Amino acid sequence: MFSNLIGQESIADMLRCEVNNDMITNSMIFHGNKYTGKLTAAFELVRVLNCDGDKSKNCKCSNCLRVNSLDFNGMILLSRRNYYYETVELIKNYKQKKSAMLRNQIYKNLKLSYMPLENFLIDGAMSENDKKSAFKYADKVSEIIDNKEYNSVELEIIEETMKSFYDLYRTPNIPVNQIRNMLNWTYLSLDVKARVVIIDKVDYLESSSENILLKRLEEPSSNLYFILLAENKNRIIQTIKSRCRSYYFSDLSKESIQYIISKKYEDDNTDFKNLLSYFHNTDPCSADNSKVKLTKLINLTFNKNHSFSELYLFLESEKDKNQLIALIQGLKNCIDKEFLCREYSSGEGENLEFPILSIIDYNHLTYITDLLNTMLQRITIYNLSPKNQLEGFLYPIKEMVLNDKI
Repeated sequence: MFSNLIGQESIADMLRCEVNNDMITNSMIFHGNKYTGKLTAAFELVRVLNCDGDKSKNCKCSNCLRVNSLDFNGMILLSRRNYYYETVELIKNYKQKKSAMLRNQIYKNLKLSYMPLENFLIDGAMSENDKKSAFKYADKVSEIIDNKEYNSVELEIIEETMKSFYDLYRTPNIPVNQIRNMLNWTYLSLDVKARVVIIDKVDYLESSSENILLKRLEEPSSNLYFILLAENKNRIIQTIKSRCRSYYFSDLSKESIQYIISKKYEDDNTDFKNLLSYFHNTDPCSADNSKVKLTKLINLTFNKNHSFSELYLFLESEKDKNQLIALIQGLKNCIDKEFLCREYSSGEGENLEFPILSIIDYNHLTYITDLLNTMLQRITIYNLSPKNQLEGFLYPIKEMVLNDKI
C-alpha cells in the first residue's frame, strides 16, 4: 500500500497505519504545493478502500484494476487541473523511447482530463456550446486512447485536443452547479465498498460551493469518503477544516524529483528544482519563464525613476490573458515572500530577489496584498478581464509612488 507515493514516506506510513487499524476518517484534506503526490495518494486510497484482495500494489482484484484504469464507478473527480504541459513532456519522451510506461502515463492523463466531464457532473455547469466542444474533443480522443501504441499523427491529435479542451475552462475553480451535481451523486446507492469524492483545488471554491460541501460533510455516511485537495489550507473556511483530518504533503527532495523524472518519465535531464518546473519548462506562463517580465513589472511600478507612461506601454504590450494572470499571481507571491522576509528578520526585510519591495512600509504592503487578493478573486471566480483588473490595480499605486505616498 502507498508504495507509489514517492518522497512522502511519512504520509504513506500514516495512511497505511490508519487503513490497517480501520481508522480512516470520512473527510480528509490533502494539502501542499503542486506536484507533491496529493492526487496519487487520493487514488491509492480509493483503491485500498475498495480492494477485495490483499491491498498490495500488485493486487489483481477487479476493483483494483478498475481504480488503476480510472474506470471505477464508485469515485468521482471534480477538477480543472491542466495536464497539457505534462502531457507535452510525456509525448516528447515517448517519441524517443516508445515505452509502455510512457504510453500508459499519456493514457492516464487523458482519462484524468475527461473524468470530470461525465454528463451528470456537468449538467448546468457548462454552456451547451462548451459541452458540445468538450464532447467533440472527447470523441476524437476515444478513437485512439486504447491503442497499445500511439503513432505521430495520434500524438498530434492528443496534444491539439488537450490544448483546445483546457481553453474551454473560463475559470480555474469548480462551478457551483458541479458541486450540486456531486451532492446528488453522494445520495445514490452503489454496490461498492467505499464511495469516494475527490475535489481538487478546494481552496478556490466559491462561498456558495463551500456551503454546499459543508452541509454534506456535516451528514457523514459510513461508506462515503471525501478527499479534498488544496495547495493552501489557510484559504479553506474553518468550518470545513474542523470536519476534516489534514495531511500535509511537503515539497519533494531533489533526490525524489530526480527519481520521478528519470523513472516515471524516462527523461535523462533531471536538473529541475521541482516537478512544476519540469512539466512547465515550455510554458510561457510558468513562474520561471515569466520571471523576466515580472521583474520588469515590479520595477516599473515601484521604482520612482520609471514614469507612468513606461508602465502604461508595458501593460499595453501584454495581450495574452494567461500570461497576465501569471504576472498577477507572480506579483502576489513576491509580496507574500516580502512579508515572510520581514517576519524572519525583525521587520527589516531581506528580499534579495526584489529589493525594491523592501522600501514599502508595512501598512501599504498589507493594503496592496488585500487589493491583490480581491483582484485574483474577481478574475478566477467572476471571470473578469485580467488586463482591466491589473490596470485598475497598478495605475493608482504608481501614482502613489510618484507622489511619495508609498
